[in-house]
Amino acid sequence: MKRILSAVVLMLALAARMVWAAPPETISIQGVMKDASGQAVTGTHNIVLKIFNLSGTQLASETHNGVSFTDGFFSVVLGSVSNPLSGLAFDEPYEVEISINGVPLSPKLALTAAPYSLNMRGISRFNGSLHFKGTKHLIVDNDYGLFSLNSAGNALDAGVDSELDGRLSLWATGKHVVEINGASMSMTVNGSVNLTGLKMSTGAANGYVLTSDASGAASWQPASGSSPWSVSGGTIYYNGGKVGIGTATPAPGGGTGRLHVSGGHILVDNDFGFLMLNSAGNHGAGMDSDANNNLSLLAGGAERMVVTNDGRVGIGTTSNPTGDVSVRIARNGHVVVNSDFGFFAANASGGLLAGIDAESGNLNLWAQGGVHAQVTTSGIASVSSRKWKKNIRPIENALGLVRKLQGVRYNWKQNDRRDIGLIAEEVAEVLPEVVEYEANGVDVFGLRYANLTAVLVEAVKEQQKQIEAQQAALDKQSALIAQQQAALEAVMKRIAALEKDGGQKMAVLKDQEIGTSR
Repeated sequence: MKRILSAVVLMLALAARMVWAAPPETISIQGVMKDASGQAVTGTHNIVLKIFNLSGTQLASETHNGVSFTDGFFSVVLGSVSNPLSGLAFDEPYEVEISINGVPLSPKLALTAAPYSLNMRGISRFNGSLHFKGTKHLIVDNDYGLFSLNSAGNALDAGVDSELDGRLSLWATGKHVVEINGASMSMTVNGSVNLTGLKMSTGAANGYVLTSDASGAASWQPASGSSPWSVSGGTIYYNGGKVGIGTATPAPGGGTGRLHVSGGHILVDNDFGFLMLNSAGNHGAGMDSDANNNLSLLAGGAERMVVTNDGRVGIGTTSNPTGDVSVRIARNGHVVVNSDFGFFAANASGGLLAGIDAESGNLNLWAQGGVHAQVTTSGIASVSSRKWKKNIRPIENALGLVRKLQGVRYNWKQNDRRDIGLIAEEVAEVLPEVVEYEANGVDVFGLRYANLTAVLVEAVKEQQKQIEAQQAALDKQSALIAQQQAALEAVMKRIAALEKDGGQKMAVLKDQEIGTSR
């Protein structure tokens, strides 16, 4: 598309009357588009309107397809397709970016005053009074009133109004309930008053009670009559007997308790404690909480156990339990439980997932909801019974698998300790069944070395077959060599005999030849 050389004028269809009625949450945008040669563009084009704040963050977008251009003139209404303006507060500067057929025009166009009247969209008109929705405020002079309407929307329900003399009135359910007079510093209530607290500082003193005279004027006066309670400064105390709250017979049955609360709870704020004091007046045993709502159990004047505000329990380690239950055994001690026991992680249904338990003196190791190993006095036994297995088949080419493995020497990164073993990633390419992966199922974690025994057993068997076959071949060759050696010795004897017999015959013939010559 040719470069656009046009000025786009925003025509904002938000009139001042929007203060008195529900506003049309739209912005009318009109403009003229010309190509690089100055010719007006015609036809239909696709326009995308986007609103950004000055930080460059896109806040809203709307697409108008097939917009008609007549002699370069076009007109669209932002908000007529998908109502993107409804979520904007219009409490900061905005800019509009116009893209035509995928090409954004530059620069963006700043929204001017009219669109920001959307910030007043929570106001509508009711019988000449302003009716506010949301968190809006209104400041007016002289006599005024702010009210909510009843459910029918046709009468005042609750609110405040003022009189020209400065008196302020509070209304509820359409009735004048409270009047506050600043001139006389008084408040008149047309009805009863329910209070959750009362403070009258004038004339107050420890142990005083609130009384009234014949005209109903209230004041603090000393309490009359006797009381088992004594007051000393800010302290109230009772030296004898028992105290019952919710019961007229505290500590029944001859109990030694001094405070008996029945049918409820003892509630205190912030840091609290119920502690026994030792003979020196120091904390001995009990429980208390801190400002972080952690609960501590004390014994011997020190914290021994803590329950944190997020449900973690620390025993012997109270500073910051690292797990749901953290146990720190001091003085080379032990955790001792009776009979069958277990420490487990559970799944979402409460089933056992992983952990350890004891059975008949043996220790079971659990993983994925089942026992996978058992520690006995004879050693560690892995689960291997036929009853737990299926698809049982021999390991083939075990010797070939072993030949693909590479034993290595190495040092551990953690402590530089020297060691020997296999590299799990290399083993995974040959025997993935013995490799364990991390939770993501991709990264290799380690090897189950014990399971390599099955491969080594089959590899030794395969190698033994090869050795036996080679030995049989050697035995056969040895027998053949022995036969050939015996045959060779027989031939040599025959040759020797023939040589001896032939020599004799040659001597006779020679003698015969000599005699004939004579």
